[in-house]
Amino acid sequence: MAAMPIRKVFRELFRGALDALIPPLCRGCEQEWADFLCPSCEQELEKLRLPLQVCTTCGMPMESRQCFRCSRFGKPFAFQKARASFYYAGVVKTLIRKAKYEGYPDLLLSLAEHTLLDWPVTSQAVVPIPGNPERSRERGYRPSRMLGELIASTLELPFLDVLRARKSAPQVEQRSYAARIQNATGKFQVKAPASLPPSVLLVDDVITTGATVHEAARVLKRHGVREVQVWTLASEIPEFLLPPGITP
Repeated sequence: MAAMPIRKVFRELFRGALDALIPPLCRGCEQEWADFLCPSCEQELEKLRLPLQVCTTCGMPMESRQCFRCSRFGKPFAFQKARASFYYAGVVKTLIRKAKYEGYPDLLLSLAEHTLLDWPVTSQAVVPIPGNPERSRERGYRPSRMLGELIASTLELPFLDVLRARKSAPQVEQRSYAARIQNATGKFQVKAPASLPPSVLLVDDVITTGATVHEAARVLKRHGVREVQVWTLASEIPEFLLPPGITP
């Protein structure tokens, strides 16, 4: 029984020595800072929150009556509403890329804790977008599943991982808009058997062209779902729609 306090003291001493050798850093700019983000990065994060005035369908900020993403896609999206919490730029882009490509999945959850679901979610279940199986095995986790579980818990909704990705070209190779659209076509299938409610919330980390969530929504609707809403952590949009002072 007496060993436990000694272990605790040793652990705290070791942690203090480690902090002295390698001071904790801001996860955004990597300057010395004890918390998740330093004041400068926190201030930038607030600037990166998407405004309330967005396209009622895809959630992209609009400077005119015509939505850039919807008009460029060229046909109606299969989902009814998509919303994102942040612009995919600046410190948000840095954190998401660190989480996905440098092995820091905790950054996604820390960033998600700063989100505000300030729109009425009428869905009856949460469905994550499938990831590339090989990439998920390499990472040891799937960003969309991690975020989906968090959102499902927050909204107290069932979590249904019912979509499966077919083999496709790696997303990193899909540079052009047309290639991204083509890559998403026929990309998903529903795992059998799957019992789906009439309304679901699709969850992913970033929405770009909208093609991926469109294809997932289209497949879900073929299996009885009538309404699909979409939530993503961030939205990649053209540079001319970014707030002043924010780098892509």
